[in-house]
Amino acid sequence: MTVDKDTLTISGERRAQVPAEGSRTYAAERFTGAFRRVIELPRNADADKVEARYENGLLTITVGKREASTNRAPSPFNNSAGKHMMNDTTQIAQQDTGDVTRKADDTARRPALIPPVDIVEDTNGITLWADLPGVPRDRLDVKVHSARLFIEAEAVVATDPALRVHHREIRAPRFARSFTVSDDFDTTKIDANLQNGVLRLSIPRRKEARPRRVEVRAN
Repeated sequence: MTVDKDTLTISGERRAQVPAEGSRTYAAERFTGAFRRVIELPRNADADKVEARYENGLLTITVGKREASTNRAPSPFNNSAGKHMMNDTTQIAQQDTGDVTRKADDTARRPALIPPVDIVEDTNGITLWADLPGVPRDRLDVKVHSARLFIEAEAVVATDPALRVHHREIRAPRFARSFTVSDDFDTTKIDANLQNGVLRLSIPRRKEARPRRVEVRAN
């Protein structure tokens, strides 16, 4: 991340998971590769007062105001006053995000996002990675019922109540997705790990379903 008096630039790279030799990839939905985004700062922003925090796969950046500035600055996302720019990679990544409608929550239906996943199978079992940015461990629920695997989570985006929202792209901080699991896999021994906003599930193959070598005699 770099910042000057006029712009804030966020860039980085996510490297793809390297499947083991002989494994089979069933899904590759998660974004990989380089990304870059440039945001024009308002006139009263102080480039020397930038704080950044990366937690649960979510980057939070706070830019302070200049002390001498008393005029209300225009929104950095207003087309007439500033520019909100993104490269083609960012646009494509946003288009991959889908919306679904989940069950009623008391008086209203709460929308949820379908998290992108990568799924790889090898002789030992299946490994699934799911992107859940902003989700802490206590807001994640993974369960299995009737050969169905359910992932439900809620992101926590801490926002200072004194701040005014100029632009918002995270409109539904809930995630929900389900999968059918074959009887070849032992769902009682699922290993789950959540780190930096990425959920990793390992589902071992049942011993009786694993391939075994048959000895062939010459006589």
